[in-house]
Amino acid sequence: MRAVGSSLRCCVVGVSIALGASGRLTGQAVVSTCSAPSAEVVRLADEGWLAMHSSQIAKADSDFRAALVRCPRYPSALVGVGYVAMRTGKDAAAVTNFDRALTVQPANYDALVGLGMLAYRRGDLSTSWRRFASALAAVPGDSLSLGYLGKIPGVLDSLKFPPRPRPTRTTVAARTGIRIFEVPDNANGWKPLWVKAVNVGAALPGKHPSEFPPDDGTYERWIELVARMNANALRVYTIHPPHFYRALARWNAAHPASPMWLIHGVWTEPPPGKKEEKYGDTSWSTAFLAEMRRVVDLLHGNAVIPTRTGHASGIYTADVSRWTLAYIIGREWEPYSVVEFASKHPLQTAFRGKYLTMQGGNAVDTWLATVAEAMIGYEMDVYNEQRPLAYANWPTLDPLIHPTESTLAQEDSIRRIRSPEGPSNYFGYLRDLVRHFGSMPLVISEYGVPSSRGVAHVQPQGWSHGGHSEKEQAEINARLTREIYEAGAAGAGLFSLIDEWFKKNWTVIDFEIPVERNRLWLNPLDAEQNYGVVAMRPGRRDSAITIDGNGDDWSGRPILYQGDEDQRVPRALRLRSFSVASDEAYVYLRLVVGAIDWKRAHYLIGIDTYAPALGDAVLPVTRARSPVGLEFVLDLRGPADANLLVDHPYSLYRDEPILGSKPLAVQQVYNRPFRSLANAAGQYDTVLVVTNRRRIGRDGTLYPSLAVDRSRLVFARQRETSLADWYANSLTGIIEARI
Repeated sequence: MRAVGSSLRCCVVGVSIALGASGRLTGQAVVSTCSAPSAEVVRLADEGWLAMHSSQIAKADSDFRAALVRCPRYPSALVGVGYVAMRTGKDAAAVTNFDRALTVQPANYDALVGLGMLAYRRGDLSTSWRRFASALAAVPGDSLSLGYLGKIPGVLDSLKFPPRPRPTRTTVAARTGIRIFEVPDNANGWKPLWVKAVNVGAALPGKHPSEFPPDDGTYERWIELVARMNANALRVYTIHPPHFYRALARWNAAHPASPMWLIHGVWTEPPPGKKEEKYGDTSWSTAFLAEMRRVVDLLHGNAVIPTRTGHASGIYTADVSRWTLAYIIGREWEPYSVVEFASKHPLQTAFRGKYLTMQGGNAVDTWLATVAEAMIGYEMDVYNEQRPLAYANWPTLDPLIHPTESTLAQEDSIRRIRSPEGPSNYFGYLRDLVRHFGSMPLVISEYGVPSSRGVAHVQPQGWSHGGHSEKEQAEINARLTREIYEAGAAGAGLFSLIDEWFKKNWTVIDFEIPVERNRLWLNPLDAEQNYGVVAMRPGRRDSAITIDGNGDDWSGRPILYQGDEDQRVPRALRLRSFSVASDEAYVYLRLVVGAIDWKRAHYLIGIDTYAPALGDAVLPVTRARSPVGLEFVLDLRGPADANLLVDHPYSLYRDEPILGSKPLAVQQVYNRPFRSLANAAGQYDTVLVVTNRRRIGRDGTLYPSLAVDRSRLVFARQRETSLADWYANSLTGIIEARI
């Protein structure tokens, strides 16, 4: 591959000059070898390409062949027949027709790309490289060719862009004013920009965070969605594939009056050390600085990033630097690591560089100033350009005193704080944070609430970490946005664009085994997975089950129990059929009953999730025996009284006395070891989760723990609330539930 890489370096010198034209199979304009190709030949070939783009393959084939009957060596028709063969699995015929087109027109882009894709498909990477390199020479900056070349092992390792001359004039892409960002206007001046950003992750359902969306229009659709939200910026945490930046460049070129700004992160793993405290580690810091240089280069369309495990790679030619508003470097650092490093280097309290100064800080502040100075300096040295830069931070490391550390009086005063829209602890916190930083602009780069069924933390105003319907989520997020603005911050970054199945929350992570497989299913009880403005639900629109009691979406699903029409049984007590279905988020149950009469009927559904010999052999209330052991029971008594109960030995928590407490108090602790036990007690508990742990204020005030009841089921149609757990339709006699 060494010789291949050397040749490729010669082939792509022009790439650094041209902003990527997207490769398209259009039947490029050619000079026909027919002495006088008729208008009919041209029309037939053009109609063939139109049919091809509309996936009318048979019509496309007919049109192309009709053109070739009239002009056998017409390249556009030859290429078209080749792509029809590709689409129908006739690779040998496709190669033949592409080769025939090249004998007529050696630089035919479409034929070269077709041969490159066919070679890549059959594993002939050398031929694939040769064909795509030729296509790139024909269309400099072509995104399709660059994408395939980036996937061929060894190519990126040897490919380099020629050095760029440093611009003589300094460019300031954006700047900060007093508590505001400013961007260039159309009159060589500046205008204020209140940042309305949306955080964009990368992982689609089933994917790891390092598995990015393919080049299939996903990024284009996301950018359009964000624009429709009236947001003006995207925030990304790490380097994305080249097609993300191409999509952003295309969008902004098409919308020059309202571009989508980019806030780009520089990701790093935690520093080494037992307490992740070695911020000064040479190899780790060197890797972080190298990632900074990669980010700067790719934003200027001047980067070739070789394949790296867990990272994006490829050939970056889209220059989006003019729309890059700012950098946010690093990650949320763990408090214990900061304390440890600062305590070991107490004299490192200030920094003075060419672009940055810092005083009155600690050793981590000094280190952050050092690496930030290096990033600013690199962009100035190479591209003569600047923009604002910040480092990621979070409440656990901010300079304020928090409610969890406060006295009773301070806690009461915090609860009395009001925003223009009503009581708001959050507004008081924001106002104090803005005041602390003075004239410096403050951006709340992550905020929002999730639309999960599960709650991970209870908040006084009801803006809890989970437990919201999608409608409630939108209303709360809108209010939080307004409060960030009213508090005087310079901008806000809503978290996040899509639900992220790979995420983990402390209330559930101990029970997801193996944890690396949680990306394969959506957990409605996990708040971290359900922040998305765009819901990432399992299934397809035409296959998903909707909780509405209609039952029409159960067609073709197996029926586990088929009852009879015994007229001696009252209609309210008849069970005509029982069905179960599942997807990556829920187990669905459907009961078809004679009539729904909650005064007479009470439904108990036993659920065995483990070995049949383990679990409870007796149902609650009726004391009826079960042929298998049960871990859970679905108890449906009526719209206002329905619960999912857990067998007592299998409960997640148990009460434990707090030693030394006076009067004696109890706390809920994990009921380890978690296991199902054979029993016939018929005792079932509600499913509780401790969301707010017991704490003691600085003045000794005891704040007891809070627990949330997960057993209670929400009775509603799914169209009424996304939190609907079950519904009984009196018109159809169908009861549907999802757990």
